[in-house]
Amino acid sequence: MTATLTDPAANGSPAAVAPRHGFKSRKRGGYQRGRMILQRSGAGWQLTLPAGEADAARPAPERPGLWKLHGSGPARRLAFPIPAISVADRAGLDDDVINANLIDDGVINETRDEAGPFEACLRWALTSLAGEVPAGWAAPSEASVAEAAGETGLTIRCGSILRQIKVVRAERRFALRVPLAGPVPATLPERRAAWLGALLRDSQDRWQLVRCAMTPDDRAIAEVDLTGMPAAAAPFLLPAALASLRWLTGAVVETAELLLDPEADTELFQCHGPA
Repeated sequence: MTATLTDPAANGSPAAVAPRHGFKSRKRGGYQRGRMILQRSGAGWQLTLPAGEADAARPAPERPGLWKLHGSGPARRLAFPIPAISVADRAGLDDDVINANLIDDGVINETRDEAGPFEACLRWALTSLAGEVPAGWAAPSEASVAEAAGETGLTIRCGSILRQIKVVRAERRFALRVPLAGPVPATLPERRAAWLGALLRDSQDRWQLVRCAMTPDDRAIAEVDLTGMPAAAAPFLLPAALASLRWLTGAVVETAELLLDPEADTELFQCHGPA
């Protein structure tokens, strides 16, 4: 059975959705509402606004949803990615795939939000920016996480290093988290600490869904915070989040471990600091 959305695809496109939420078209492309800019980012879209000092000082785990700091210097901003598969003008995807989450045993769920995936994600971004979680929101079930994880489960193997993706679940909190390295020793040289910070910032910029941070006990982590995620987004965001964590971990975990290893005498870390 093919589910039929109440809104045709055109009405769920960014061009139709953005004005409904107070955004106006920009000459340089995309849409703007006050200081917020909604524009294309790769194959998907991204909502951004300038980051203030309070944003820079606020620990990443305190932010609900996909909001994170991106970039550096004057260009530093808060960003919320909206993946390509949530955009209504996606071509070549079967309706059964896009709307599978709307069907239960062949019956369309009449209690669902009529907004398409793109509009649902935009609403999520605007709500979580205020630090809020929609009333009645429920975190994805253990079964849905297991289904998204597939045969590999929540274990990540990077050469001889193993990491386990932790599911952080509470009444108003849901995130997927991987410990990268740590704890950071108090005797860690300043240059190595600077390299670790640069590694985390670069990783956060490279992987759209992931944010990296140091925990209160001085451990480096990578996480995807899906708190407040709309049900319409779960079928594509859960697998994407898990894949992003696997790729990021594979790319950076050995370097992070090397930086914290006091016996690793690497000339690069001793003689040069990060750019």
